[in-house]
Amino acid sequence: MYTEIGFPRELRLERQLISSMLMSWAPPDHVPQAQIQSYHVYLDGQLKTTIRGNDRTKALLEKVDLTHVRNARSRVSTFEHFCNL
Repeated sequence: MYTEIGFPRELRLERQLISSMLMSWAPPDHVPQAQIQSYHVYLDGQLKTTIRGNDRTKALLEKVDLTHVRNARSRVSTFEHFCNL
């Protein structure tokens, strides 16, 4: 059974539009893709979206006030653990 959890890597702002942003990240190292249940994407501490682990490693965040600096993070959950980036 797999017990070590990794974390999303290389969190990037791919594109910024007037009121939305496209974020991307790389999957965790040393975690089998089949173990990743989902990614949770937060902006300023609020959950904005959840992406299934086998779907993609990008998220479009809409209706975002981009006139202020934002704190973005991605969280991975496996069938056993959670980890933040």
